[in-house]
Amino acid sequence: IFTPDDTYACAVPYSVTISVEPRIKLTFDPVAPLCIGDIPPPLPVPVNPGITGKWNPAAIDTNTPGNKTYTFTPDDNGVCAEPYILTVEVVDKVPPKAEDRKLTAQINMPVMGNISGYVKYPSPAPIRVTITEKPVFGDVTIDENTGKFTYTPKKDYTGVDELTYEFCYDSGPCGWLCDEAKVTINVKLPNRPPVAEDSYFTVVCVPLYEYFSASDPDGDKLRFNPFFVDSPRHGIAMVLGDNDGYFSYEPDLEFVGEDSLTFRVCDTGGLCDEATVYFKVLPRVDCDGLPGGEDQPDTECSLFIPEGFSPNGDGVHDFFQVYCIEKYPDAILRVFDRSGSKIFQKHHYGNLDYWGTDENAWWWGTAESRWVISRGTLPAGTYLYVLELGNGEVRTGTVMIAY
Repeated sequence: IFTPDDTYACAVPYSVTISVEPRIKLTFDPVAPLCIGDIPPPLPVPVNPGITGKWNPAAIDTNTPGNKTYTFTPDDNGVCAEPYILTVEVVDKVPPKAEDRKLTAQINMPVMGNISGYVKYPSPAPIRVTITEKPVFGDVTIDENTGKFTYTPKKDYTGVDELTYEFCYDSGPCGWLCDEAKVTINVKLPNRPPVAEDSYFTVVCVPLYEYFSASDPDGDKLRFNPFFVDSPRHGIAMVLGDNDGYFSYEPDLEFVGEDSLTFRVCDTGGLCDEATVYFKVLPRVDCDGLPGGEDQPDTECSLFIPEGFSPNGDGVHDFFQVYCIEKYPDAILRVFDRSGSKIFQKHHYGNLDYWGTDENAWWWGTAESRWVISRGTLPAGTYLYVLELGNGEVRTGTVMIAY
């Protein structure tokens, strides 16, 4: 109401009516999540009647995954409405990653598993598991909604069987995504304990590096206990290596006689066995490799051990030939490097009747120990040998390899 001042005597009050319209809250139909690469739908129009405007960006982008935002700005045509922001989710297409698995079953006994635990996928999500290739030597039942299955081998069957499965999960906008893998079942007899066997070794001059004698009838991996059941009384022994049965034994300095230790070996099923390793420690005679000793020559054929050889393939002194070794058909040669590691061993050394050829009967300067970095022909140098003649006599010394 406008009221004029008194100076305008002829003026009368004037009324103006102003209408204040409420702001319009824009409403749009939602856009459901889309899969990457899909043909996008058009952006929606306002549900509110009579409202026009523009979207920015003008179209939905499905080339990359993520949450995309789009802003609708109403036209300036007197409509009292504010801009509207719409979020559209674009989902990446991530197939599951099914993995091959190995199971062990006992003869005539079922084994159970859960395939959903063998697969990497965006959990939780509805899943579907089917067997695409059935096992040949058994039957399988499966819950397709959980992946839990039971495999039952045929009566008295032992061996390897396998099945192929397809795992799918509902990714939503990208539909059902799938992958395949195999389950291998090894049907075995009941676990049998490993077999440890007694061993006998002769020790002279240098520490002994050897392997325990043990095997497993089921082919299971063996574990050697690093603590002996009975330790040697006249020396020091240690388990070396990575559960392959490699050990060392070093007698006390002045000890000569018999010593022993008892070891334990177990399989992966927890069954174990024990055995004893016996050591015959000989006197330290001529351990420096220098000429000496009181060996009496044999008038018919005297044992002669050369001081060196050259395994260079020229046909001359290519191997370590011990002359008159044929008198000792059960001789054993062991060769060590300067650090005391055994690099070569051969029973019936030089016995051509036993081995048949020079290549098999003699030492050609090669390293056979898994603990020696240099496999094949050894570098030039001096090496220590221990030659047991098989009659209680032992020859020790050094031999030089030259090229």
